[in-house]
Amino acid sequence: MLMLLPPQVVSAAPKNPPVLQTSALKAGLLDAVEVKSEKGAWGSERFLRWSENDRKVLLRIKPGGSSSGKAALSVWAFGPPPTAPTLGKGSAPTTPPGGKARIVHTEEIQLGGAPLEISMDFASFAPSQGPKPSWSGYAVLSSDPVVRSLQQIAAAQRQQALDAALAEIRATGSVTYAVQLTTGSGAASTWATVRYGEPAPAPFRSLLETKIHAATAEFPEVWGSSASIGEFGNTLLFRWKTDAPAVKALVQIAKDGFPDGFATWNDPTRDVQRQFVDVPAKGGTASFQLPAAKLQGAPAGTVFAARIVPLTAENNLAGLPSPAVRLSVPAAAAKAPAPAASLAFEIELVGWEPAHLPIPDDAYHYVVAGTPDKGIYESVKKVAGQEPKSGVKVYLPPKPPEKEKAWYEKVASAIASVLHFLDTVGNVAQQAFGIVEGKVAKAPFDLADMAGLPGSKVKGGLDKAAGALNLAGAKLQQMDLLGRGADYVTGRMADDLGIQDPAARAAFMGKFGGAVRTWSQQNSYLKATAGVQGGLVPDPDFQAHPGIAWIRVRAKATGAVPAGFRQAPPAASLKVGVFARNAELLGIPAEYRDLFQATVPFPTLAVGEELLVPVVTQYHWSHEQQAGTWNFAINHAEKTRYELNGKAFFGTTVNSPWGQTGGK
Repeated sequence: MLMLLPPQVVSAAPKNPPVLQTSALKAGLLDAVEVKSEKGAWGSERFLRWSENDRKVLLRIKPGGSSSGKAALSVWAFGPPPTAPTLGKGSAPTTPPGGKARIVHTEEIQLGGAPLEISMDFASFAPSQGPKPSWSGYAVLSSDPVVRSLQQIAAAQRQQALDAALAEIRATGSVTYAVQLTTGSGAASTWATVRYGEPAPAPFRSLLETKIHAATAEFPEVWGSSASIGEFGNTLLFRWKTDAPAVKALVQIAKDGFPDGFATWNDPTRDVQRQFVDVPAKGGTASFQLPAAKLQGAPAGTVFAARIVPLTAENNLAGLPSPAVRLSVPAAAAKAPAPAASLAFEIELVGWEPAHLPIPDDAYHYVVAGTPDKGIYESVKKVAGQEPKSGVKVYLPPKPPEKEKAWYEKVASAIASVLHFLDTVGNVAQQAFGIVEGKVAKAPFDLADMAGLPGSKVKGGLDKAAGALNLAGAKLQQMDLLGRGADYVTGRMADDLGIQDPAARAAFMGKFGGAVRTWSQQNSYLKATAGVQGGLVPDPDFQAHPGIAWIRVRAKATGAVPAGFRQAPPAASLKVGVFARNAELLGIPAEYRDLFQATVPFPTLAVGEELLVPVVTQYHWSHEQQAGTWNFAINHAEKTRYELNGKAFFGTTVNSPWGQTGGK
């Protein structure tokens, strides 16, 4: 009869538990409990693979000599892994600090002289619900009152126990059980252990991608990690590659995503859709299609995740499951009530300033901010080839640049003297960064004094505007960019302050906008850092920053509108990517990679008004996670794709500036 210890019994160990002592055992009366799965061999350990729903094992009890009579078969559970319990013959298991051991099942066995076989379902022996006390426990004999208080496991209790076991596997990867037989006389068998869960696969990787854009005459097909269901009708299009030695692959689609790790990869209750697909040839990529009808029936806004799992011939993991691809059911467009009057907006990308990727050589590019010290004035003049006045750029390499040795040898002594001087005055870059940070922090209160406004109001509005423009993304340039975006900043401030009257707004825009421009001119990077000792500061053009997009928005009337009517344009959503080709691989088409992105809200506009806004873009997520691929793409770009509010066009390569980038 299978029995389960009630939860209230497993609480805390008694102060003096009746622990069996090895010296009290009567040798030879009880030899071993062995374990095997239905097709395995007998042994002291067995692993049951959760993904195959392999739960049952056979226990073989081998009595020593002519042992007979009653004995207690006890099953212990250990957790959380990786607990390594000590299983000494005849004693209760002991666990390391923080480990837990508990009896989850005991059964009375009638021994005879011959070996005994018992079939057991180990997935039923789940961890107890509720608090899990940390105690080493003690062996329970059939004569103990605790055993007599055990209740038979009902079907509902068994299912609850199984659910709890699966929950522990999800959290830890496996559940470990140990089995021992004891008799009232003190004899005890060796331990048999069963681990139930999923073993860690080899660290092979797979990549699954879904098609984002179909191919056109001008625009090659684009693959990525997310797509809208229904983009290609009733079919989902995928491709995948792997370095795992797989012979088959399972595609899984689940609502909301998959748990981290691999322990529950084959849980059929979670998957909405699953299908086996072909494995790509070594080093290659395989494409496949899946029907989308089942997913399209989900409510608008539902998100699914798809991944691919490489498998061996035995349906075991050949490698780790791929990262998930995000599939979403398009949300229905919200139908807001039409305003009494409305404006139309023309939003355009009209200019681009390239990003600068960091390289070690950046540290040797300087610009004259003040008057260089007398000791290095002539040296800087010799290196720059002109009078070292503010704005003159100076390149001070520690060794001759390739293909320019003649130039370097000509000015080597001058460069050496400047570098020596810079070493003596400390870290010039840190001085410059510190000055910029201090000026930016003080800006709201300077502007408040200049415009006659409360400092707290200005700080809140300025923080919102600077955050929307991502000015901190171009650290040394942000004071200059603030002036170039003065109209945008002032418009956001006016909206925050609720200034709608045309005359009052015009007065505010003039006064506060003038204050922003004046402050920016007075605190430009070169003016702010002019006091750095030596007169040289890091060249901001050689400081790492993403690309800067210039977006223009114009407001037009769609019909009759009241005087002074204002409306905010929809936020601009920009994505910039490139097609890059590996010239060393002949016949391989250029591949698309996303590089930059930005979303910027606008202040309200009236009919005829327009804004020219500098937006420091943000790096695409792949900038950190796929650094090698990202850098290769930007350095080997052949064509750039700019997408603004869902409309794409091709422009000058992302490495080159173009358009209107100087402000109004």
